[in-house]
Formats: sequence, structure tokens, C-alpha cells
Amino acid sequence: MPTGKVTEPTPFSRITPAAEMSLAQLLDERLRGLKLDFNCHAIAKIQTFNSANLTCTASINYTKTFLKRNEDGTYSDEYIEYPVLADVPVVVMSGGAGSLTFPIAAGDDCLILFNDRDIDNWFATGQALPLNSNRLHSLNDGIALVGIRSSNNPIAGYDSTRVVLKNNQASVGVGANKIQIKNQTRNLYTILNNLITALQTFAQTTSTATTAPQIATAALTLVAAIKTVPNDLSAQLGELME
Repeated sequence: MPTGKVTEPTPFSRITPAAEMSLAQLLDERLRGLKLDFNCHAIAKIQTFNSANLTCTASINYTKTFLKRNEDGTYSDEYIEYPVLADVPVVVMSGGAGSLTFPIAAGDDCLILFNDRDIDNWFATGQALPLNSNRLHSLNDGIALVGIRSSNNPIAGYDSTRVVLKNNQASVGVGANKIQIKNQTRNLYTILNNLITALQTFAQTTSTATTAPQIATAALTLVAAIKTVPNDLSAQLGELME
């Protein structure tokens, strides 16, 4: 078995002995057993993320419940944790030479999709090759889709009118006709609008000066403003952009 792969748990005996079951019960039990052994999707939590090869380790967010026969003949629930999934490829939105990446971190929730067949040879080479094993829907062949969230961990301030790329307090929102760039303290529109207002003020001051003293005063005011306003706007841009 490849490095990092896991051994899947096996279930305990069921409550009713097979010899005491009707045909319908046996078929139902067999169908239930097939479903229990069939890995399809699972909610999990990222433990580590490797940005170099785009893989993660993840732990499934629930346990398997089996029935264990006790020494006195009674049965009780036995809770078995899933093994930690290792070397799980992470889905990254991309196409051609373009990609959209996110700072995936430990604790992020994800959806693990278990592939129908063994993915080892494909992941190692990217080529269409014979399967490395006869695994079917195995815990070893999961693919992580990061971003699913529980109801107690929603995205704060979800914008229902724009397409938004957000990282903590910094965001770029694309509306139907306009774009918004902002963080917790600064907004690019406000900064640029302040610059336009300052330029308009400068233009108005110089245009109303008609006498030599007025022109000199306007020039001095303009020079003083030019020294301070760009520095202030530069500081504001520095707080917003890099």
C-alpha cells in the first residue's frame, strides 16, 4: 500500500444472527452492509495543507457506529473514528495558465469526494494508466473540495449583490456595472474621490485669482497643498493596496 494510505475499519456483527433472519431481512441487511461499506462523500476538516503539491491531510467529521456483542449476549454501540486521510488532492479553481487560489488553513471544513477507482497513478503522472490497485470508492482515493461551511460558521457580511474575492477584511467586489475595492478602514473610491475634490479646489482657487497678490496667495496655497495632499493620499493608498 502506498505511503500515507490507510486501512479501513471493518464492522462488528449485527444484532440478529443470520440464521434467525428471514430472506427479506437478509437482503435488507446485505443492502445495508453494502451502503455502509460504500464511500461516496464525507464532511471533513483540514488538518494540514501542502501548497507545493496541493494536497492535504483531513479528518472526517463523524464516526462510524457499529454494534458490538458483549460477553453477556447483549449488544451495545461501538464508535470507531475514521482514520486521518493523507495525501488528499485539493480541488483548485483553474484553467489553462490561470488559477484562483485561497490560503487554505488547518480547521477549514471541506467535502471529501471518494473517486470510483484508484487515483494513485493518475495523481503521480497525470496520465491515463492502468489502475494501481482494485480499490473501489476507497478512503484512500479522496479528493478535497474546500469551502463548505456549517450553519454556525457562515461567511460574515456575505454580499448578495456582488461577486466578491475576500481575504479577512480586504475585498474586491464586482457588481453588475461597478467594482468595489476596500478593506476595514479604506475604500479606493473614497481615496480617488478625495483626490479629485482636491484638484478641483486647486483649480477653483487659481481660476478666481486676478490680481498679483491673489495669484501669489493662490500659488502659495497650491504649493502647500501639493506638499501635503499627495503624502496623505499616498498613506491612505498604502493602507489599502500593496
